[in-house]
Amino acid sequence: MSDKYKHMTKGKIINQYSFRNIAIVFIAMILLLGIGLQAVFRPQPSDASEFHAVAKNSIYSLPSQIGDWVGRDQDIPASAIKLLRPNAIISRSYYNKKTGETASLLIVQSKDARDMRGHFPPVCYPANGYQMTNEMQVDWDADGLLMNGTDYTFSIQRSNRVTYLNVANFIILPNGYVVPNMKALNEAASDYTRFFQGAAQLQLVTNKNYTDEQRQRIFEELVGSNKQIIQTLLNGESYIKNN
Repeated sequence: MSDKYKHMTKGKIINQYSFRNIAIVFIAMILLLGIGLQAVFRPQPSDASEFHAVAKNSIYSLPSQIGDWVGRDQDIPASAIKLLRPNAIISRSYYNKKTGETASLLIVQSKDARDMRGHFPPVCYPANGYQMTNEMQVDWDADGLLMNGTDYTFSIQRSNRVTYLNVANFIILPNGYVVPNMKALNEAASDYTRFFQGAAQLQLVTNKNYTDEQRQRIFEELVGSNKQIIQTLLNGESYIKNN
């Protein structure tokens, strides 16, 4: 092989390697640019500020008197505040002055969905001495707003008496879904584009002696008449998309 041919072949190989290296660098730059743009334009925690302000005002608009129901705020344990770091929280016992029925209502919303993961009935009630005796999914109607939740039954023995409670629990996500368990909440909490949108939880606690129809009516009277609060908590993504 002549020196001239060897030189031409070597130059061709060098050019091929140079072109390949340039192509690799170019593709890498495009990928980095894409990642950078994605980071710039994806939702940020500050984008959720307006939603959290609206959610807070909405929760605290829950009236103390609802029809024949008269409410009284309950103390919230410091441990729950520390765990949840709530943006807004109401724990209120209601008494119906016409029927004599009682019920407790809890609504809590946290700015960070990750803070909600440790707070739900199968964790909180056993931690306070209760034993869970039943668990089933329920669909309850809040003035036309269908809410998918979980109904828990707990018991506790005090002296020679056993007390039973029914706890209807609903997890409210700002993407428009009410979910019955922690699976969907954990997905939101693990998503770096969603965790800062937060999450909310609603609990209605009643005496186990109440019938299902009675509890549904109580739910409609206390929650259904204030469904705009639930709708606000469900509507978080619209605030973020508009920013």
